Formats: sequence, C-alpha cells, structure tokens
Amino acid sequence: MSRVMKKYVFEVVLEKKEQVVVEAENYEEAEDLFVQGDYDDDNITTIDIHFTDWKCIKMPENLEEENDG
Repeated sequence: MSRVMKKYVFEVVLEKKEQVVVEAENYEEAEDLFVQGDYDDDNITTIDIHFTDWKCIKMPENLEEENDG
C-alpha cells in the first residue's frame, strides 16, 4: 500500500549578507558605482543567509475544507 503524499507550500523570508567589491579611484566614485549597480556580479561574495520568517501558505487540508464547505 503506497502513501499518498500531499504538497505543502512554504513562504520564507531570507536575510542575505553579501560583500561587494567595487574598483574606483576614490570613495565617492566607488559609492556612486555601487549605488548605480555598476559593478561586476563576480565581485559579489555571499557571507551569510538565514531564515528570518516563514509560514505555510498552501495546505491540502485547507483546500479540502474549502471544497467541502
């Protein structure tokens, strides 16, 4: 006898910390380039990622209740 698997959908909120290396002649130029997004994606290093919040947004049991009601 096989088990019936149900699908549950979770929504997660992640906090991601990255370091971005911007090459420039001075701080002001580096800040402008950073704000404009004018840097190479290869210069981005992910430092940390963790959950800050989560919730189940779709449960088969709730759908069954709605269909029965």
